[in-house]
Amino acid sequence: FYNSDIVKKIHAVIDDENQIKSDASSELKNIRGIKSTINKDIDSKFRKLVDLYKEKGVLSDTNESVRNGRRVLAVASEKKRQVKGIIHDESESGKIVYIEPEEIVWLHNESFEIEQNEKREIRRILIQLTQNLVAYKDLILSYQELLKEFDWIYGKAILAREIEATMPKLTSKKLNIIKGYHPLLKIKNSFTKKVTVPFSVKMEDSNLVLLISGPNAGGKSITLKSIALLAIMTKFGLLIPAEEGTEMPLYKDFYCDIGDNQSIEDEMSTYSSKLNIWNHILAHADEQSLILFDEMGTGTDPSFGGAIAQVVLEECIKKKATTVATTHFGTLKTFGSSHPNIINGAMLFDEKKLEPTYQLSIGKPGSSFTFQIAEKNKLNKRLIERAKELSNTEQLKYDRFLHELEVKENELNRSLKQVAQKEQELKDQMKKWSRLNLDAELLNKRMKYEKMNFTRELNLQKEKELNQHIESLKIISKVDDLKVQKKQIQENLLENQKDIKELFIELNNIDPNQSLKVGDQVSIIETQAIGVIEKIEKKHALVQFDHMKTKVMLKDLVIHKKTSEEEPKKSKRNIHVQQKQMGIELDLRGLYRDEAIGKIDEFVNYALINNIWYAKIIHGKGTLKKEVLKYLKGVSQIDNFHHPELEMGGDGATIINF
Repeated sequence: FYNSDIVKKIHAVIDDENQIKSDASSELKNIRGIKSTINKDIDSKFRKLVDLYKEKGVLSDTNESVRNGRRVLAVASEKKRQVKGIIHDESESGKIVYIEPEEIVWLHNESFEIEQNEKREIRRILIQLTQNLVAYKDLILSYQELLKEFDWIYGKAILAREIEATMPKLTSKKLNIIKGYHPLLKIKNSFTKKVTVPFSVKMEDSNLVLLISGPNAGGKSITLKSIALLAIMTKFGLLIPAEEGTEMPLYKDFYCDIGDNQSIEDEMSTYSSKLNIWNHILAHADEQSLILFDEMGTGTDPSFGGAIAQVVLEECIKKKATTVATTHFGTLKTFGSSHPNIINGAMLFDEKKLEPTYQLSIGKPGSSFTFQIAEKNKLNKRLIERAKELSNTEQLKYDRFLHELEVKENELNRSLKQVAQKEQELKDQMKKWSRLNLDAELLNKRMKYEKMNFTRELNLQKEKELNQHIESLKIISKVDDLKVQKKQIQENLLENQKDIKELFIELNNIDPNQSLKVGDQVSIIETQAIGVIEKIEKKHALVQFDHMKTKVMLKDLVIHKKTSEEEPKKSKRNIHVQQKQMGIELDLRGLYRDEAIGKIDEFVNYALINNIWYAKIIHGKGTLKKEVLKYLKGVSQIDNFHHPELEMGGDGATIINF
């Protein structure tokens, strides 16, 4: 609940810089007025005294200073008797004495008194403000709790962004971390531009213990702590630095044995402290616990320490607690390899560079690379060979076997990486080929479609020419032959038109069950001319195109899918005509100017609607020619026009290109 009275009461007393306002009370306003006057008097008189004594040459280079809250003159020690006033201090060398001139002593006293009055008045005002706010105590405390909650959420969000965290999937038992990071290590390395190596751990329901082995300084302890930190972060509602798909249980308790807890005061050795911790863990842990053992088995004789560590792990398994342990002990590695509830993990080592890779490999134990690390640290080779002779033969063989396994795994990982890269390249190439094949198929269909349209135009032209011949020829037999030829052309036109429609529907994925309504923007399948439906009558629609309205069969219309490149065109004027075949040639001979212009206008509209790019106008060589050419110059839809060759009509005709 927001109460504006609280803010008003506070703002009446305190300004935006958290200072008490002068008008918080009339008394405070009066006090500060007097204080300002006194300070101005002190400053004025002190400036005059500095100038006076500076001329006399009694001041040091610093001229003045402040001591005990009072302005003082910095006077050379040997000339201090020339200045009347109170000595407040002297320099460490004794060469400078700080004197408060007697002319401003009483002003300083007045200033001190007024400051005390100011403090008392401010205290009184704040007490009064507090009393005024007491009634809102519970509300203010609730604000405080709400702000704490917001601060907590905001802090979690800032951390999540800094470590590039994600939300894990919560599970009852299964632990599956995909490319997780130690959060603090990730933050540290982000500042130093170092690469942070992620780790992945997947423990099925039967895997209760993860046993990590590998070289010293190879990342075992960091990995163990990272698992624990991610689990604790999840418990407290923090997003974790791991990839999407990570699964985390909500553990109830966390137990750990990390570091050396020996104590002289408690007469506790390293191993004794570990045993005390283990006793506590085994007494309290259960299936909702996460247990961590770092360097398990150390601190005593390796033969016995390994055995004790083994029985402790067995007890953790009996309690069904999730356990993560690190070790160098070969006996524990062997135990982990044979137990069904334990999964081994190895921190990998680059033998060529003689340095750890900090990568965790799940499924087998890792070699400690003791002799390789000793060699890297330049221990005498003779001593290393002697150490190998003294080492337990079986243990050395086992470690060598682990080492060979790790080398093979590194080689296999490199090979798998190369195979995955080649596989991805192959997939990319296949996608490219598939896309090229689809493009080629589509291009082929479009070329076929354009060819059909061109054939249609030729047939229309032939039909036009035949009609003209039929009218001019008088021989009956010739007319009959031409009529047969015309019928064949018309049949070809119908067949061609049918093929064009089918191919257009296929190319543009048109729904055969589409529903058309008034106001839809549509195009004609035959010509792809674009218009808007104004009226629907049974099987026909009245469509408004750019320059004309026409009646079209509904089956010949499709919803037009507008592209971003198209711009809406405004209709200049409407001409009501029924769709009819006009061909690509217009004969104007014998017509008056106005009648010819009307014919041209109708002819141009027909050409635009039917996507005709080429047409011919026959006008003769007289006065009509000039009028026609003059009109054509003003038609913006015409790209260009020219007279054809002499055998095609010469100056008596004009070819139009749209």
